[in-house]
Amino acid sequence: MTRGGLGINPRTLLWGPDDGTSDWVSAPELPDGGELVVDAEARRAAGKDRGSRVEALPGAVLRPAGAGDVEAVVRFAHQHGIPCAAQGNQHTVGGQALAADGIAIDMLRLNRIHSVVPPGADGSSGTIEIDAGVLLTDVAIAADKHQARVSTGYPGRTTLSAGGFAAVGGWSAIVRSGVFGAAVPRMEVVTPDGQRLLCSADENAEVYNAVLGGVGQHGIITRLWVDLVPAPSRVSTYTVPFNSAEAACNALRTLSERPEPDELHVTWKHPDVQIAWLEVDVYDPEARGIDCAQLLAGYGDGEPEVQDRSYLDFVLGLADPMYDFAEKQLGWNELPKAWADWIMTDDQVTEVLPEALPRVQPLISPTSVVLLAVKDRAAMDAAGRRNPPLPEGGGDKYWLMDCLLDFPSADEAEEAVRTLHDLHAFALDRGARIYSIGSFTDPGIHADTGLAPGTSKPRIDR
Repeated sequence: MTRGGLGINPRTLLWGPDDGTSDWVSAPELPDGGELVVDAEARRAAGKDRGSRVEALPGAVLRPAGAGDVEAVVRFAHQHGIPCAAQGNQHTVGGQALAADGIAIDMLRLNRIHSVVPPGADGSSGTIEIDAGVLLTDVAIAADKHQARVSTGYPGRTTLSAGGFAAVGGWSAIVRSGVFGAAVPRMEVVTPDGQRLLCSADENAEVYNAVLGGVGQHGIITRLWVDLVPAPSRVSTYTVPFNSAEAACNALRTLSERPEPDELHVTWKHPDVQIAWLEVDVYDPEARGIDCAQLLAGYGDGEPEVQDRSYLDFVLGLADPMYDFAEKQLGWNELPKAWADWIMTDDQVTEVLPEALPRVQPLISPTSVVLLAVKDRAAMDAAGRRNPPLPEGGGDKYWLMDCLLDFPSADEAEEAVRTLHDLHAFALDRGARIYSIGSFTDPGIHADTGLAPGTSKPRIDR
């Protein structure tokens, strides 16, 4: 449904009742019963993201009740040259999901878990069928009820929407898996011209490959089928301090070759930003006969911090508690931010990390994240074009450096963005590729995954 008499003049991009010109067109009917709203409060909420650096108010906000509403509005926008963008939980921080004077689509309204098929006793994978607006928090909880997990794991922050996570690529700290896209064998997608398609590697494969990791430039995911595998019962986490970043990264590399660790990453934290903290997560060590203390003997420059948790508590306890506190008590959502990520091969990380780390360490706040994670290259490459753009280079690993920085003032954030742009250029000169969840919105930054954010005519070009 639409509000009676609502429409738009595509020439001026002004919404309202019939303006008496030949340009005015009535808003589309919404077959699933959603709403197209133009009130100031809804537009303000949809006109910013958690970066608090970019503001771009849409002319209207779609609150869909089903994928048919998304299809109708995207087709309407395509026909009349109106920008539109899907928004999940607004975790991008550079305005990528904003639609200035266009239509913002509130995907969190599509939040139904349709079905859960547990993994089979014969080793076959299970499946969870979900709307794109379902949060990964709820995916983890629903899967855990069946002693299952997403096959490629979860990010540290689980309040991302499933559709948004698939659109940016979906990195986790699991060493021997691909990114989230590798766990999505099938999707329902609304293409830029308003066609609703089921797609997979065998059906509408061009759309499927372009949308996974495509940063929202090639279509809007409305539903996903996600692979499940058996979840561990317990996770032991050892967090080991290192005085040297080089020693921590060498340990990360060495441990990634061993079968015992399941998830690995290094972080640099406030207040002592020179200390590198190596986190080693081992699934069900007792059942697998793994002595974690012996595994890590000789590593680090101090006693490790040790936690033993249920798998679900582990997933929901990675970064969610810190950010829940920061959002509620510190106003973190309103802090200006700068964010950049690079995917590198073995030879590239040895050049990029020593250049980047000293420049970002002084910028680390109590709620900043600077980390380095590693994945097995063969496991990533097996997913083919379901990956975000990957670098070429030597070695058998892919590395992700993630720098999410927040600041008390916009000027400080803008200075940090300039620093990250410099580092971005340095990394790309050495063959690294951007992992497109961060701050960058200038033309060319997203050239590998489509046209620059904000353009009104996305194309499939991967």
